[in-house]
Amino acid sequence: MSKLSIVIPAYNEAEAIAEILAKCLAARDPICKATGLSAVEVVAVDDGSRYKTRRIAEGFPEVKLVVHPQNRGYGQALMTGFSSASGDYLGFLDADGTCAPL
Repeated sequence: MSKLSIVIPAYNEAEAIAEILAKCLAARDPICKATGLSAVEVVAVDDGSRYKTRRIAEGFPEVKLVVHPQNRGYGQALMTGFSSASGDYLGFLDADGTCAPL
């Protein structure tokens, strides 16, 4: 069976991170049912945020959290998330909620 990993790079997204993580977690079952995937993993990358982004993300135990101690940029946060993911398929969403997982 195949797994999808959704990577969410985040830099100072305290206002939006909880909502997008909750939406991704809620979308796991519908995504699996619609696609035949066996699982969906959510990976958040805190890219050196100076505010509460990391602490908020830590409140979601089902989310794999990877932390950059210093900001390394959007592209590097994506690459870190992709390399930390365990899925057969990779996707990504911005932490600001611009796009929904479903």
